[in-house]
Amino acid sequence: MRYCFALMSGLLLIGYVTAEIEWPLKFDGTISSEGTYSADDNRIFSLDYYGKNESIFHMVSRCKSDDTEDNRIIILMYNTKTSQTILYDEIKCSETPSDSTTYSNPRVFDETYNIRVIGKPNYEFEIEVYSEITDIVINDKGVGEILVTVDSDSRIVKSFYVTDEQIETTGTWSFIQISVESNDTFMNNPEKNKMLEPSWRHGCGPGSSDGEDRLVAKLMVTQTHEDLDDFFNNPNAVISASMRLSFSCFGMITISNASMPVMKSGQWVIGVTLDQQQDYTRSKDVRIRVKIETNYEYDRKILILVAVSLIGIIIPFIARAIFDRENMHVFKGVHFKTWLITLRNWFWRGNKAMSYLVALLACLLIVSAFQVVHARHEEMIRTGNRDLCYYNEKCYKPYGNYYDVSVNGLASNIPFMVHGLLLVLYFSFAESYCRAKDHKHFDYSLPYSIGLAFICEGFGSLIYHICQAKSYSSLTRCSCS
Repeated sequence: MRYCFALMSGLLLIGYVTAEIEWPLKFDGTISSEGTYSADDNRIFSLDYYGKNESIFHMVSRCKSDDTEDNRIIILMYNTKTSQTILYDEIKCSETPSDSTTYSNPRVFDETYNIRVIGKPNYEFEIEVYSEITDIVINDKGVGEILVTVDSDSRIVKSFYVTDEQIETTGTWSFIQISVESNDTFMNNPEKNKMLEPSWRHGCGPGSSDGEDRLVAKLMVTQTHEDLDDFFNNPNAVISASMRLSFSCFGMITISNASMPVMKSGQWVIGVTLDQQQDYTRSKDVRIRVKIETNYEYDRKILILVAVSLIGIIIPFIARAIFDRENMHVFKGVHFKTWLITLRNWFWRGNKAMSYLVALLACLLIVSAFQVVHARHEEMIRTGNRDLCYYNEKCYKPYGNYYDVSVNGLASNIPFMVHGLLLVLYFSFAESYCRAKDHKHFDYSLPYSIGLAFICEGFGSLIYHICQAKSYSSLTRCSCS
């Protein structure tokens, strides 16, 4: 009977230690005459029930004092076995205390912890300790996601881990994408929230034009915990070797071999908070999704785009067959040798003044536009502020190891240049016919200019897609027009 009782007591004790804690844990009291306060042994807490999942602690503290002096207290959360400090906060005491919040770094907390307060005797304090799992588990398909709620008092911290095996199996065209999607919460119009419920997977859904009413949040991705602390203290601060952006409905950060920070194995930390400059009073639901894309193939997609663009070659012939059928025979008189002579003599025979002028102006504008766009893109890379450039983030695919730009956006301008080239070739055949028939009066300067304008449109738009911004959209468009 004695052994049974001991066994039952041991099982009860184990159940007590590993039972899930009801958060937040609250500690309050008065600092002793010795200038310290330590929570009783029965207040020691453990996170064994989290298993090996990474988690985070955050602590909210207040201190009350009638003194007029600028006195402070130190609050520690520490490991009871190793005495390692997990959380440290130094807060000011006053008659009307305000909240002070501090966060730990994400990790596996699998031991026991307690609270200690150091300060002037008789100071009153209140402490609340919160904890949550931060792990975003990546499945076999390279995808993991989690749903969080962020408000004015919360700072969301999540983490995921990339293994060496996942990095080694990725090729040049591989990347990690961290996306945030919100069905949003309107501050002043709850009816709009009901409208958005069915459209969760489509960003903000209805009412997307009401941008001023929406809650704006900030996303940051880094491998350095200190950067995350700086981000929470000032979401608009310049923090190198990390990336951040603002979003209301949808946002995405892409980590690649060309980005800063560069894609590598280890722990990655995600931070989400509300924009401090906005007068928010409501919360915002955010779905965080991590996707590891491996061996993405560009070649075939770009070849398909070029092939589709080449379909445009039949359009001039169809138009001529419909509107100018009696002159369809003109191309029969064009021989390859005659066409080569036309190309050789293009620069010094015939009137090409308009073509030369278009080419000269386009070169000047394109060079100027590239300098402005490239400088802004470099600033985005240096500061990690992805708000400096606007991308179609759902389609953002970086250019391998070479350039952190959306190759999709650049390739989308190929049809402009292909069609411009087709127009130039078409009118070169027409000019060859005139030369073959020894016509004395013909002028293809304007038609060639139209073809060159299409090619310049493609180059100007390509430059703009390197780093899209409203401040110079007119400059890049000028090079197109």
